[in-house]
Amino acid sequence: MLEAAAWDLPGAVVRCPGCSSEITGRVFAANRGVSSDLQTGDRASEGESVCYFHPARRAVLCCDRCGRFICKLCEIPLGSRRVCPACLGAGLAADKLPELVRRRVCWMRVACLTAVMPILIPCFWMLCFITGPVSIGLLVYGWNKPGSLVKGRQRWMGVVGFLFALAQIALMGVMGWSMIQSFSHAR
Repeated sequence: MLEAAAWDLPGAVVRCPGCSSEITGRVFAANRGVSSDLQTGDRASEGESVCYFHPARRAVLCCDRCGRFICKLCEIPLGSRRVCPACLGAGLAADKLPELVRRRVCWMRVACLTAVMPILIPCFWMLCFITGPVSIGLLVYGWNKPGSLVKGRQRWMGVVGFLFALAQIALMGVMGWSMIQSFSHAR
C-alpha cells in the first residue's frame, strides 16, 4: 500500500510497491477536502461506528431511508432528508423518492398542442368545439405549475395555445351565428 503522505503533494512521484513502476499523483480540486478530512479525524477509532461504504471512516449519521451508518462523504442531502448512495440509486431506478423529479408534464405544451391539433390534423377539425375550451382549461390549470426540467415553464406556448383556442371558439361562434341566420331566413 502506498503511503498517504506521499499523495498529499500534487504531482508527487511514488513507486508502486507491487511492480516498482512510477506513479504520479494528481489531486483535483473537488477531492482536496476529502483527502484532508480523512487525515484530520474522519478515521474511525476503535469502538466508533463506521460508514457502511467506507469501513475506515467514522460514521456521522444514518441514512433516513434505510438506517445505514454513513460518513460525510456518502451523505447526500435530499430536501430535509439525508440518504446514502444506495438509497439514492434505488430511488432513481424505482421513482420511490418524491424529491427526485425525473420528468414533468409540461402543461403549456399540452395546451398548445390541444389547440393546434385541429389545424395540423385535418380529421380533427370537427372537434374544435371541444379542443378550444379544453385547451383554455389546460392553460388555466397549468399556468403556475412547474415547467420542463430543462426549458422551464415556456408560458409563450400557453399564450400561442390560448390564441389558437380563442380562434377556434370564435370560429364556432361565427358558424353557430351563421347557422342561426340561415335557419331564420329559411322560414
